[in-house]
Amino acid sequence: MASTKQTDLASGGALALLGLTVAGYAYTNYALGSFSQMGPGMFPLILGVFLGLFGSAIMANALIDEETTVRLEVVPAASILGGGVMFGLLLERVGMAPAVIAAVMIASLAARSANWQRCLLLAIILAAISVVLFIWLLNLPIPAFSWSW
Repeated sequence: MASTKQTDLASGGALALLGLTVAGYAYTNYALGSFSQMGPGMFPLILGVFLGLFGSAIMANALIDEETTVRLEVVPAASILGGGVMFGLLLERVGMAPAVIAAVMIASLAARSANWQRCLLLAIILAAISVVLFIWLLNLPIPAFSWSW
């Protein structure tokens, strides 16, 4: 088992390094523009700076906190990852609503105390919100339901 301090130091350092790399690349290779007329490099620069600050904050917190141990939970991590993968695989085949429902139900396996009726209700509500937001309001070319295999 790795300690929380070591994990936070490593992950914070990776985030800070990634953020600074993205910010440096955006600054040197893209036009920044101004805040009133942003160029293509402004968003990656700001995102990289915030990511670097966030990683630095994680590292600083790791140096301040007491040491505890972390236990890797494989099943919750796999179910959350599986929900995202399932959404990506099902979106074009069955449509937005069934893909969201499947993703939520698979990701709900991560919670030990999850009630399947509540998870199904949440999945249906999230599917309805997704259809309204992405298909009706934003007019994305994604079918709500499609049974083409």
